[in-house]
Amino acid sequence: MRRWPSARSSGRSRTTPTPTFTCSASSTSPRPATASPSRGTAGYLDSWERSVREDAEASFEAARETAAERDFAGEIHSHVETGPPARTVVRFAEEHGADYVVMGSHGRSGASRILLGSVAEGVVRRAPCPVLVVR
Repeated sequence: MRRWPSARSSGRSRTTPTPTFTCSASSTSPRPATASPSRGTAGYLDSWERSVREDAEASFEAARETAAERDFAGEIHSHVETGPPARTVVRFAEEHGADYVVMGSHGRSGASRILLGSVAEGVVRRAPCPVLVVR
């Protein structure tokens, strides 16, 4: 929990920060290696990336609606980034001075985690701030 300095110790008035919720998405699916004969490789990849971005924006809109239903008084910002998921989340947290990262996990363990890797583990190990992993 963040402790805010008192008015006496800092010489400034004590204020309560406005909660901020930042959504960030990064695709974990590799780009398809095949091309559509009618559009070529570039057109197919552009179409795929556009589809992923639209799906992410739809998810963010659903999050905004849920927050509004629950009377969330803060601000909600959304960002769609591309790149390796763990590195992209860590880079975003560094560039935006994140206080913490909250992310989901599939809860894999054992051989499946070793074979598939763990985005959450990569973020926990490299993030410049605390990370809460929700399973």
